[in-house]
Amino acid sequence: MKDEIIPRYEHPVNLPLAETGQAGRTSGGMSEKEVNAMMERRRAVRKNFTCPLQVQAISGDAGNFMRNSFCRNISLSGLSMTSFDFYPVNGNVHLQIFSDAWIKLIEVIGHVVWVEQLPFQSKYKIGVEFMDRSSEMDRSISRLLDSEDVQGD
Repeated sequence: MKDEIIPRYEHPVNLPLAETGQAGRTSGGMSEKEVNAMMERRRAVRKNFTCPLQVQAISGDAGNFMRNSFCRNISLSGLSMTSFDFYPVNGNVHLQIFSDAWIKLIEVIGHVVWVEQLPFQSKYKIGVEFMDRSSEMDRSISRLLDSEDVQGD
């Protein structure tokens, strides 16, 4: 029988193996090893960094509001965050990154590249690739990465 996505999701998502009903596979049909490899494929080294974020889905729906989330790690090319809200793979988001290390608010548009629901929780780990790669944004992220609050992997 072909894997089917759990009905509450309208798009492929890498659900925890316990929720898919098939050992060693995710709802998207990928093995756990394939999911881990996808999550580790990066253009830049990520550093552990916890800070508050505000996230807004970008769509034609004017009812989207900024929602609170938390950054888990960050690099020049993107970040990983934890959120109570679901953002679909291939969707775009507006991010506001807050940090004591860098007084200026960093705003960037990102593209959701992976989503994983945390086991037994209504929380998601979400990987976002930055779309706005201006030199000013790169400088802001570099300053943040150079701060003492950010730890290497």
